[in-house]
Amino acid sequence: GAMSMEEAQAHLDEASAHLQEREWAAALERFEAADAAFPRVRRLATFWLQRGTALGGLGRQEEALASFDAAIDRNRESGPAWFKRGLVCRALRRPREAAEAFGHAVRSDPAMQSAHTALVRALLQLQEFRRA
Repeated sequence: GAMSMEEAQAHLDEASAHLQEREWAAALERFEAADAAFPRVRRLATFWLQRGTALGGLGRQEEALASFDAAIDRNRESGPAWFKRGLVCRALRRPREAAEAFGHAVRSDPAMQSAHTALVRALLQLQEFRRA
């Protein structure tokens, strides 16, 4: 009920604070606790976006990718989720998927300068990849 929702919100607030401090494992623990307290947090794109950030920080790229995909499923226009998906694809040496994700990020959030830069880099990388 309401109590579990408040408890989940407290966990999410703590998780966000841990993310700010780059304390990935502690953040992930709080996300799991929020999920246990109030499973409906799974409906929120931001839950998956932030959870993916923690997983990525821990080097758990495939799991991070799944989290960013879950965020995108809940909000197709999430520039940050597309951007972070691109970063993970780049780290996993999937230049085509990275370029597609950065392209979505730019369309979803045209003001996101880092997405424009990443898109250009990804497209250049893709050209080199094709020539190799």
